[in-house]
Amino acid sequence: MSRGHNNLRISRIISSAGLLGQQRLQYPLVAAMVEEVFGPNALLPKSARSCKEFWVPAMDDDEEKEDLRRRIEELESLKSAQWIVRGD
Repeated sequence: MSRGHNNLRISRIISSAGLLGQQRLQYPLVAAMVEEVFGPNALLPKSARSCKEFWVPAMDDDEEKEDLRRRIEELESLKSAQWIVRGD
């Protein structure tokens, strides 16, 4: 199965949680995905576009979306700073 199809499944899970009245599950799921995509030990860096353009926007709570957007920016800044320090 393609990575794109699996990323679409993740988007649907996030959206479905909201539709089923389980918005409280959206933030922890997407926050964990943000760390796996952008964190220092990222296992899913190829899913960055899906995370930014689909997973975060699929959440219902605007404040939580903004919190995760800031976290993504923070993690991307840290990664950029590491490259500058290391010279990669």
